[in-house]
Amino acid sequence: MSTNHKLFYNKFKYRIRFFLRRGVSLLRSCYHYRNEDHLLDTLRLRKEQSRSMHGVSHWADSIRDIWSLDNAEISNLLIIFAFREMFDPAGKVRVESPAIDFYTNNIDYIKRAEDTGIESLDLCESLTDEPNVIITDKLPFGMFNLKCMTRYTIVGDDIIDALLNYQDSGEIKFPWTWETRRYYSGRIGTHVLPEYIYAMNEESIPMLNLIAGPVINNIYSYRIV
Repeated sequence: MSTNHKLFYNKFKYRIRFFLRRGVSLLRSCYHYRNEDHLLDTLRLRKEQSRSMHGVSHWADSIRDIWSLDNAEISNLLIIFAFREMFDPAGKVRVESPAIDFYTNNIDYIKRAEDTGIESLDLCESLTDEPNVIITDKLPFGMFNLKCMTRYTIVGDDIIDALLNYQDSGEIKFPWTWETRRYYSGRIGTHVLPEYIYAMNEESIPMLNLIAGPVINNIYSYRIV
């Protein structure tokens, strides 16, 4: 089993990932089926719709191929469907083709996933049980204890200049290189804040908020092991 440096979605200890090259999009959480036959009927409908497409093109061929599951793929689709139907009601299911992820805090589902017999299976466990904690073997740049996740925020030149000046104090750091800093320094107009900003400690946050406003969405602390 592989490991992850933090909880999945800041909540779940385990991730169970099945790979299915075709058909996995039918297992999105928004799709509900009465039984296996209902799922197979939906698959047949998709296949018929793709075959009815007129013309010959790479795009049309790709659409037809998506729904042309072979017997082994159909068998795996049904197995994963059965797993989904019995999965942890407190868990989370996410589909991003060709993978379907199941998130849970119940280790029993790890054994159930292994018992499916599907070879294209990846199991992953978080190294921590605590939310808002990132396990690491060294601090970013050897000194920053916090990772501050930002909201999607567009700011002006004055905010960027103030943040870059604050960065010079050593209290925060943008997670980019000197070239990116030049981009922020030289571009005139509006800018999107980076996805996250490193901070020295909790005492660094008030000034960050004073400069840019309430842009911090979540804060993770690093723990060295």
